Amino acid sequence: MGGDPATNEPYSFEILSSEECALPTAGAQPQRTLLGVKVRLKSHTDLGVPANYYYGSVLTKDGARYLAELPGCQPVLSGPPLRKGQSAEGYLNFPVPPQKTAETVVYLPAIGKLTERERLTERKLSDK
Repeated sequence: MGGDPATNEPYSFEILSSEECALPTAGAQPQRTLLGVKVRLKSHTDLGVPANYYYGSVLTKDGARYLAELPGCQPVLSGPPLRKGQSAEGYLNFPVPPQKTAETVVYLPAIGKLTERERLTERKLSDK
Protein backbone atom coordinates (compact mmCIF):
# COMPACT_ATOMS: atom_id res chain seq x y z
CA MET A 1 0.00 0.00 0.00
CA GLY A 2 2.66 2.51 0.95
CA GLY A 3 2.04 5.77 2.69
CA ASP A 4 3.88 8.58 4.38
CA PRO A 5 6.51 6.90 6.62
CA ALA A 6 6.01 9.53 9.33
CA THR A 7 2.21 9.25 9.51
CA ASN A 8 1.29 6.16 7.43
CA GLU A 9 -1.30 8.32 5.64
CA PRO A 10 -1.94 7.66 1.93
CA TYR A 11 -1.85 11.40 1.16
CA SER A 12 -1.24 14.79 2.70
CA PHE A 13 -3.83 17.57 2.51
CA GLU A 14 -2.96 21.20 3.15
CA ILE A 15 -5.09 24.34 3.17
CA LEU A 16 -3.19 27.11 1.38
CA SER A 17 -5.74 29.95 1.55
CA SER A 18 -9.42 30.82 1.54
CA GLU A 19 -11.42 33.61 -0.09
CA GLU A 20 -14.90 34.52 -1.27
CA CYS A 21 -15.65 34.08 -4.96
CA ALA A 22 -18.63 35.74 -6.60
CA LEU A 23 -20.46 33.79 -9.27
CA PRO A 24 -21.63 35.51 -12.45
CA THR A 25 -25.36 36.25 -12.44
CA ALA A 26 -27.88 36.75 -15.20
CA GLY A 27 -30.56 39.42 -15.18
CA ALA A 28 -32.08 40.31 -11.82
CA GLN A 29 -30.74 37.27 -9.97
CA PRO A 30 -29.10 38.08 -6.65
CA GLN A 31 -25.34 37.67 -6.55
CA ARG A 32 -24.21 34.38 -5.08
CA THR A 33 -20.90 34.01 -3.28
CA LEU A 34 -19.02 30.81 -2.57
CA LEU A 35 -16.25 30.12 -0.07
CA GLY A 36 -13.19 29.09 -2.09
CA VAL A 37 -10.56 27.08 -0.21
CA LYS A 38 -7.28 26.53 -2.06
CA VAL A 39 -5.75 23.17 -1.16
CA ARG A 40 -2.72 21.06 -2.00
CA LEU A 41 -2.77 17.26 -2.14
CA LYS A 42 0.30 15.04 -2.24
CA SER A 43 0.13 11.29 -2.73
CA HIS A 44 2.19 8.93 -0.58
CA THR A 45 0.85 5.75 -2.21
CA ASP A 46 0.74 4.06 -5.61
CA LEU A 47 -2.98 3.31 -5.20
CA GLY A 48 -3.97 6.57 -6.92
CA VAL A 49 -5.29 9.46 -4.83
CA PRO A 50 -8.20 11.29 -6.51
CA ALA A 51 -7.54 15.01 -6.92
CA ASN A 52 -11.11 16.19 -7.39
CA TYR A 53 -13.43 18.73 -5.77
CA TYR A 54 -16.12 16.02 -5.68
CA TYR A 55 -14.56 14.55 -2.52
CA GLY A 56 -14.57 17.82 -0.55
CA SER A 57 -17.03 19.17 1.99
CA VAL A 58 -17.01 21.78 4.72
CA LEU A 59 -18.55 21.71 8.20
CA THR A 60 -19.86 24.87 9.83
CA LYS A 61 -19.65 25.69 13.53
CA ASP A 62 -23.24 24.50 13.99
CA GLY A 63 -22.48 21.14 12.33
CA ALA A 64 -24.06 21.73 8.89
CA ARG A 65 -22.22 20.13 5.95
CA TYR A 66 -21.87 21.72 2.50
CA LEU A 67 -20.54 19.80 -0.49
CA ALA A 68 -18.00 21.33 -2.86
CA GLU A 69 -19.33 22.70 -6.16
CA LEU A 70 -17.70 23.17 -9.55
CA PRO A 71 -18.20 26.91 -10.12
CA GLY A 72 -16.38 29.50 -8.05
CA CYS A 73 -12.70 30.24 -7.55
CA GLN A 74 -10.41 28.89 -10.26
CA PRO A 75 -8.69 26.58 -10.90
CA VAL A 76 -10.95 23.98 -9.29
CA LEU A 77 -9.22 20.91 -7.85
CA SER A 78 -9.61 18.43 -10.71
CA GLY A 79 -7.30 16.01 -12.44
CA PRO A 80 -6.25 12.38 -12.80
CA PRO A 81 -5.48 10.31 -9.68
CA LEU A 82 -2.12 11.13 -8.15
CA ARG A 83 0.61 8.50 -7.99
CA LYS A 84 3.21 8.36 -5.23
CA GLY A 85 5.13 11.66 -5.04
CA GLN A 86 2.72 13.59 -7.29
CA SER A 87 0.85 16.65 -6.03
CA ALA A 88 -2.00 18.88 -7.18
CA GLU A 89 -3.40 22.27 -6.15
CA GLY A 90 -6.81 23.80 -6.72
CA TYR A 91 -9.92 25.22 -5.14
CA LEU A 92 -12.78 23.54 -3.32
CA ASN A 93 -15.81 25.87 -3.59
CA PHE A 94 -18.56 25.72 -0.97
CA PRO A 95 -22.04 27.35 -0.97
CA VAL A 96 -21.91 28.39 2.70
CA PRO A 97 -24.67 30.91 3.53
CA PRO A 98 -23.45 34.28 4.87
CA GLN A 99 -25.01 33.66 8.29
CA LYS A 100 -22.97 30.44 8.77
CA THR A 101 -19.30 30.13 9.76
CA ALA A 102 -17.22 27.51 7.96
CA GLU A 103 -14.91 25.70 10.37
CA THR A 104 -13.57 22.38 9.04
CA VAL A 105 -12.68 21.22 5.52
CA VAL A 106 -13.16 17.49 4.96
CA TYR A 107 -11.59 15.46 2.14
CA LEU A 108 -12.71 11.83 1.72
CA PRO A 109 -11.53 10.32 -1.57
CA ALA A 110 -12.10 6.74 -2.73
CA ILE A 111 -8.71 4.99 -2.60
CA GLY A 112 -8.56 1.27 -3.36
CA LYS A 113 -9.79 -0.85 -0.46
CA LEU A 114 -8.74 1.59 2.26
CA THR A 115 -11.24 2.15 5.06
CA GLU A 116 -13.04 5.47 5.53
CA ARG A 117 -10.84 6.17 8.54
CA GLU A 118 -7.69 5.66 6.44
CA ARG A 119 -9.01 7.96 3.68
CA LEU A 120 -10.54 10.75 5.79
CA THR A 121 -8.73 14.05 6.35
CA GLU A 122 -10.13 17.00 8.30
CA ARG A 123 -8.44 20.40 8.54
CA LYS A 124 -9.60 23.44 10.50
CA LEU A 125 -9.81 26.59 8.38
CA SER A 126 -8.19 28.46 11.27
CA ASP A 127 -5.03 26.29 10.89
CA LYS A 128 -4.13 27.72 7.45
